[in-house]
Amino acid sequence: MANYQLLNNIAHKDVKINIQHKSEFGDAVGGCLVFPAELLAVQREYPILLQKDAESGLFQLIALFGFKNSENLFLSEHEWNARYIPAIMRKDPFSIGFQKDPENPTKETPVIHIDMDSPRITQGDDGIPLFLSAGGVTALIEDVKKNLMTIHQGLGEAKIFIDVLLEHELLENFTLDAQFDDDTRLQTQNYYSINVEKLYALPEVVIAELHKKGYLQLIYLIHFSMGNIKNLVSRKNKKILDAQ
Repeated sequence: MANYQLLNNIAHKDVKINIQHKSEFGDAVGGCLVFPAELLAVQREYPILLQKDAESGLFQLIALFGFKNSENLFLSEHEWNARYIPAIMRKDPFSIGFQKDPENPTKETPVIHIDMDSPRITQGDDGIPLFLSAGGVTALIEDVKKNLMTIHQGLGEAKIFIDVLLEHELLENFTLDAQFDDDTRLQTQNYYSINVEKLYALPEVVIAELHKKGYLQLIYLIHFSMGNIKNLVSRKNKKILDAQ
């Protein structure tokens, strides 16, 4: 169970964070949520797909890391082998919260909470400090702030974007069919991508509006990221070969 505390430079002055990526830190996952602001970086490495949440039934943007729930083909013993790591996977052990301004009850200030039971918490040489000796914040905290805001704002931005895709019927279910070198095969219809035929059939005025709002670029990023499925299969086959 998490033990979240409001981060401050007194109670947590000696706390360090191990920023390595390992299975024991929760990095052995087959994919994660991604957000519109990071799709340009995400599509350089991962397939970007849409999937319905099992509980709510709502669509979510995800980056695919592997072909099983606990399979991250970008993860080695101590590092994540990619040019970009999605924001969600760089979040722990932090979360964002909001405090009301006592002088202005309508205004809320973002604050950082830290899970003191996280395995990333350390006071040893394997960690990066959160605070300077004089009490100021380190560059790590500044990065954490930006990352948490990307996630917080991204949740709302992703919903609006997905609603636009649904409004114009631009999503289509497809069969992810992958054959591996150990003679195993994956076939699943759990994912959705862009229906290019319907995209091309949209009226010019709609295309212009999508472009104006930045959604057309996001649509193409999702579409062209599908080529990364082939790269993911290659990573899987290399892992199979290395295990022989």
